[in-house]
Amino acid sequence: MSHKKLLRLYREENLRVRRRRGRKQAMGTRAPMALPQGPNQRWSLDFVSDTLISGRRMRILAVVDDFTRARRCAPLALVADTSLSGAHVARELDAIIATRGRPPLLAQLRVGGRLVMPIGLSTATEHLHVYTKQADGRVDVCSLGWAMFVPLTGVGFTPDRPALMDRSTPRCFRSDAT
Repeated sequence: MSHKKLLRLYREENLRVRRRRGRKQAMGTRAPMALPQGPNQRWSLDFVSDTLISGRRMRILAVVDDFTRARRCAPLALVADTSLSGAHVARELDAIIATRGRPPLLAQLRVGGRLVMPIGLSTATEHLHVYTKQADGRVDVCSLGWAMFVPLTGVGFTPDRPALMDRSTPRCFRSDAT
């Protein structure tokens, strides 16, 4: 059916044709990321998915060191499973960190970039920190107080207990670490 006939039929039935919106345009230009100068400075994670003959989905987590990737070295880890939960990914990343050490996380932030991170040993003692990288290379740290991350439904959810318990003013301080 031609688009003209379709529009005529829609008009006769007092229907509206839904117009598709165009793609969002990027704001400004992005600066390319600086290449790492040595191994273990920046990692990339990629999730690959495929379907088995039986119809089940298979997912693969590939963790690659960006410096050694240009030299066509083997990835740090390839984890294949039918479902990769967040806890499974965290276990695999912990295993890589135990053998290779961790890359400097704050050095990867671009100027003006923010990293929001819960810090603590358990959900009851986690403090929510916001790291912001300044133009001079310093990193500002702002503590928003302690936070508790709970599922919104199911076991562990208590609507009378909000996630952010300390509603006092944020405590911010500067750090010279990059």
